[in-house]
Amino acid sequence: MPDEYQSTSRSTLSALERYHILRDQLQHEDNLTTQRLSWLMASQAFLFSGYGIVLNGPELALTPFIVTQRSWLLTAIPALAVSSTALIYISIIAGVVALFNLHGLTRHICTLEMNTAAFPPIQGSNKTRIAGLASPLLVPPIFLGVWLLLMIRGLAR
Repeated sequence: MPDEYQSTSRSTLSALERYHILRDQLQHEDNLTTQRLSWLMASQAFLFSGYGIVLNGPELALTPFIVTQRSWLLTAIPALAVSSTALIYISIIAGVVALFNLHGLTRHICTLEMNTAAFPPIQGSNKTRIAGLASPLLVPPIFLGVWLLLMIRGLAR
């Protein structure tokens, strides 16, 4: 833990107060990660639906403009999906790093400054915490892979 945090926090806050503040911060980061994953799922559902609609549009009475637009959309939708997935994934990773940092600070407070038996672990054990991060860390790369595959197949035609 950086020195500026140690000296300030020890002089003004008790270990119990720091524990509660860190628990609140962990809860906040966890909520942000959940929101980001929800953004991802909603955006991907919307983009896959749009892609499917464009792909299965009627073949009759297509003007040259519609043919051009359709071709463009079949490239643009996957590009947008890859971009949004990558950006949301970066924010999820940042949240997970923040969670790990906060857990380290909490562990420091619990083991060095308090009786750990008096307080339950925040967010369960290491195993359940890591298992809980499987979805936010593994779902975005799956979407990236599918969209990249669609883009590559589309460009190869």
